[in-house]
Amino acid sequence: MDNQLCRICDNQKDLRLYQVREMMFATKEQFTYVECPKCGCLQIRDIPDSLEKYYPSNYYSYGATEKVSQRSKVWHYRMFKGLPFRPRSALGKLFKIPSHYRWFNRINPNTEARILDVGGGSGSLLWRLRASGFTHLTGIDPFLPDDQITREMRLFKGDLSRLQEPFDVIMSHHSFEHVPDQRQFLREIKRLLAPNGIVLIRIPVLGEAWHIYGTNWAGLDAPRHLYLHTRKSMQILCQDVGFDIHHVEYDGTDFDFWASIQYQNDIALNSPRSYSRSRKNSLFSRPEIVRFRRQAKAANASGRGDSAAFYLKLAHLSGAHWSRPKA
Repeated sequence: MDNQLCRICDNQKDLRLYQVREMMFATKEQFTYVECPKCGCLQIRDIPDSLEKYYPSNYYSYGATEKVSQRSKVWHYRMFKGLPFRPRSALGKLFKIPSHYRWFNRINPNTEARILDVGGGSGSLLWRLRASGFTHLTGIDPFLPDDQITREMRLFKGDLSRLQEPFDVIMSHHSFEHVPDQRQFLREIKRLLAPNGIVLIRIPVLGEAWHIYGTNWAGLDAPRHLYLHTRKSMQILCQDVGFDIHHVEYDGTDFDFWASIQYQNDIALNSPRSYSRSRKNSLFSRPEIVRFRRQAKAANASGRGDSAAFYLKLAHLSGAHWSRPKA
């Protein structure tokens, strides 16, 4: 980090340093992170020349096709046709609710909307949207082996500079925190966004688990996560580029709690003792996991969740409601 300068707000005063271990594989390699007291952003001090060696071969899913169950297809149909659907109803219990319902339903685009997913691997989310009837789907990811163009969707290997046409909805799900040049990324998003379009960026944020577990917070994921934002630092960054934050939805999960406790106990995320690998050999009982889920839900409700969905609009449209593109 050049001259100890916050890359988000340019502050140089009272920056706080932390030593954070790599704990996905438990190499225990240490990386220095810098916390800015002005905007709150926590960022890695020295961005590695190459991050590829820090990613497992299966970090992204590159399967050719995402299989969508018939139950999910029925639910998708009801959801996007505007039919009533209550999660706790008999119908809601019968048909599996897709994990993306909460944040995507807020956008509620027309099925003809041009949708771009940035950093989504082989397009598992796009395949689910395809099952819902969406017909203009594009994904781009630098880690794809090559371009994959089919009748259902287009998947490109590379970065946003490869694309030229506009999109009505541009999404980035837990990939923005891996981007070294945050402003340039948002400038490219702005270039590709259609008039009255909307941007959805989901990222880990500094919330309750960070304040409880500090450098053992699993959301740090050193050195893969280069930036851990606050709402304030995201607002500064977005305004610099010409976006307004239209809405924020916190969506942290129990992972932030049980994984952080594992790190406190020197248990790596991919350890045989990890809850993600073995329920039987993990530290946690079923009631404890339920408690973590309730804790995450309460943190989200109070605006202290450890993950958030940011909905962005162009600054000159910040007072306008997003409208569905006409079919």
